[in-house]
Amino acid sequence: MVAPTNTAKRSGKPSAHSRVGMQVRLVPRGPAPTSPWVQITMVVPSRTRVCWMVSHFDGAVDIWPVHPTNAVYQFRSPTSHPSASE
Repeated sequence: MVAPTNTAKRSGKPSAHSRVGMQVRLVPRGPAPTSPWVQITMVVPSRTRVCWMVSHFDGAVDIWPVHPTNAVYQFRSPTSHPSASE
């Protein structure tokens, strides 16, 4: 059995698994509003790409692609707390 390669380590970018537990929000490239902060719960497979299962602070769950095509992610430590300005 061959171990899967980790292209993130070779490219210097964090792997999808290393982000589990962090808080993240989606920052669109266009005029759409920035998403609220959510917490990355786990990495999940998809047909065409790797995704994160994210948990909203109201209890809702969503699936986000690890590499979005129309936005960028902003990350922060899970010990951070949202401020009134965010």
